[in-house]
Amino acid sequence: MPNRLIDFASKQAEGKPPRLDDIAGVEVTITGAGFGNGDFGEYAMIDVVNPEGETMNIQTSAMMVLDALRHAMEAQAFPLLATFKKRGRTWIME
Repeated sequence: MPNRLIDFASKQAEGKPPRLDDIAGVEVTITGAGFGNGDFGEYAMIDVVNPEGETMNIQTSAMMVLDALRHAMEAQAFPLLATFKKRGRTWIME
């Protein structure tokens, strides 16, 4: 019997797409990223694997993160480890 598509759905299928808030303070592996333009400007879709091995697709429009991801793509540097933390209204990376 063939597999069901729902078996491959990640958390974004359960409601709102995951955001950086959902992985704040947790070291994740970034396996790739893509960029798009929305109603409020540019955003990134980040493919991450959390410590439990779950694959997630995180959305963000944080400028520092977009810039770092763009440079990582140019350098073909994926996979990368990252921990995101919020300092005030700004996301920082460790």
